[in-house]
Amino acid sequence: EIIVDAVTGLPRVFAVEAWIEFCIGMMTGDVEKGGCRELRANTELYATALHGRSQAEVQMPLEKKGKFGWGPYKDDPFKLQSIQQYATALRIWVKEELRRWPGVNVANRCT
Repeated sequence: EIIVDAVTGLPRVFAVEAWIEFCIGMMTGDVEKGGCRELRANTELYATALHGRSQAEVQMPLEKKGKFGWGPYKDDPFKLQSIQQYATALRIWVKEELRRWPGVNVANRCT
């Protein structure tokens, strides 16, 4: 969800530097594959599994963590194609969210 500036009433988007930092984190391994274990441990956001264990305990046990996170490719870094797909999906999401705001010009030469 886009955050609205309390003073201007206009939507706020992330800085380009923040996205570059995220991409560098994907390349260096600072951004883990398979999602965020801390979020999955929050039972208010995710339903609890059987026997009262959180999704983090069931799907992301620490003993199964690889070099780059969880999942079948947990020991391989993100591929350049995956990073590009994240960038494209984020660009499309921001563009579509901003179209809902009257008075906000969505400049995009690559429509």
